[in-house]
Amino acid sequence: MVLKGVRPIVDDEVEDWNALEKIIHYIFYTSIRVDPTDHPLVIVEPPLATHPQREKLCEILFETFNIPALLIVNAAVADLISSGERSGLDIRLDTSAYIVPVLDTVPITHALKKLPLGNVTHHLIRLLRAAGHSFTTSADTEIARDIKEKLCYVALDPEKDTYEEKTYRLPDGETLTLGKELFMAPEIYFKPELIGLECKSLDVELYDTLMKLDEDIRTLMAGKIILSGPEIFPGMKDRLKREIEKLATFPVEIKQQESPYSSWIGASLIGVLKHGKYPSKYWITKKEYCENPAIVHFKAGLSLTP
Repeated sequence: MVLKGVRPIVDDEVEDWNALEKIIHYIFYTSIRVDPTDHPLVIVEPPLATHPQREKLCEILFETFNIPALLIVNAAVADLISSGERSGLDIRLDTSAYIVPVLDTVPITHALKKLPLGNVTHHLIRLLRAAGHSFTTSADTEIARDIKEKLCYVALDPEKDTYEEKTYRLPDGETLTLGKELFMAPEIYFKPELIGLECKSLDVELYDTLMKLDEDIRTLMAGKIILSGPEIFPGMKDRLKREIEKLATFPVEIKQQESPYSSWIGASLIGVLKHGKYPSKYWITKKEYCENPAIVHFKAGLSLTP
């Protein structure tokens, strides 16, 4: 028997709701073994979650799993909370890149950006194929993802980088010898043309976002830039700071999250803090949802102010 892997979420959009529902069922009843009807739930949603996506997820949680209450937390806000901040500019790198200014736990929506930068795994596969390695199957994609997470890094100056070759042990015992691929794969954030994209680089988009903000808010955001998400690589903070300082005439400070799960950590903290702990005005109860399902949009945007 051959098992087929399914990814119900692609680029932060749910494409297979049946598969997602099965995963949620597995988490509740097999993984953590709790009755969802007894436990309020905190969920983290992408910085630019659409209304239909939020509505469908809430429908499943309230109507299929009958959870008693729900707290919806924006991923960028959770990233900041996990770093001890309530205001700042979150750069979230995943299969897409997000630039999200947040003021007192509320995203500044007119300056929020989603960039078509990401998919470092796919670019790494292209580089490995160009080097003569055969990467064609879904299992090969998982190997490339593991290489990315363990060995890839961002070069401060890719033109002058004196890299050391590294080896990666394949499941069959063979080894791959890797060199420039390890820093050229994440280079797409600074040179989108490497993957055929006609868009601005991450540093230019960051600068443009800062310049859209009022001067007093710009100063605050430039001093509290947070790098977060699963696509954060060693060297990313130093390279981004180097590039943005070529453009900006104001001081810039960048902090890099140590954990790729910063949004999960931040949401967990919000759920136990005094002002976020259940029950409070930020939670959507089953009763409120049944009376007015649109409340999921209103309460998802509330400032987490004590």
